[in-house]
Amino acid sequence: MRESFIGCRYVEKPEEVEAFCRAFDGMRAQAVPIEELVPGMIDGTTPWIKASMSDTGTSCVEQRRHEGMIEVRDTKDRGGPVLRFRPDEFVASLDGAKRGEFDHLA
Repeated sequence: MRESFIGCRYVEKPEEVEAFCRAFDGMRAQAVPIEELVPGMIDGTTPWIKASMSDTGTSCVEQRRHEGMIEVRDTKDRGGPVLRFRPDEFVASLDGAKRGEFDHLA
């Protein structure tokens, strides 16, 4: 007998398990491979992206994941220096920004 968890509910009735498995198999068949959604994600490099609030002129920075690090560069100087952060450092910085800890700098 097949058993499964669905969300936070334990399912053991065979017909419910089979219905869940059929639905999951259908979703899996329609799934788009991650490498088609985010080029380079499999090898650890994502494209450079910038925040939607960045204007098209002088206040743009871009970020990407590369070789296990988060990289940040100035859009105006794409060949210039790149700051590299460990993911945990980058997450801590984002958390501080979300909490308003750096608002006094803008």
